[in-house]
Amino acid sequence: MQTPWELKKKLLDEHHDLYRKFTTLILSLSTGAIGLLTTFRTNWIDSSDDCVTLANLALGLLLVSFISGLIVQHRNMLRPLLHTQRVDEKVSKATEKGDEGQLEIRREPDIKERIAYKVQIWSFYIAVVSVVSYVLININS
Repeated sequence: MQTPWELKKKLLDEHHDLYRKFTTLILSLSTGAIGLLTTFRTNWIDSSDDCVTLANLALGLLLVSFISGLIVQHRNMLRPLLHTQRVDEKVSKATEKGDEGQLEIRREPDIKERIAYKVQIWSFYIAVVSVVSYVLININS
């Protein structure tokens, strides 16, 4: 059994690790976005093509996936801090009552994070199917 202070240190260490990974992710995603913009800027997609809707759909869905992924990562990074606040609140209440019992918190993603994750994954899957369809149709044309 951990003391509240050990739990708090563990949560803050986890936050620090996630924060480092999150900032690295943001840099990687920014670089990838620049690469995508450069690719589309060189007219990879011919606007006279019948299937341009599939490519535009894929680009839009990738942007939705990108933005919802940022939300998921942001919520994931903040989770240890939010749990630390809950630990502090529970310790404060227990101290007021004179209770030295066990401290229990549930560490589950909240509804916002779960919705953003589902949006991220499904928009990515549909975008990949759209790109593959676009490529297959253009190979056969």
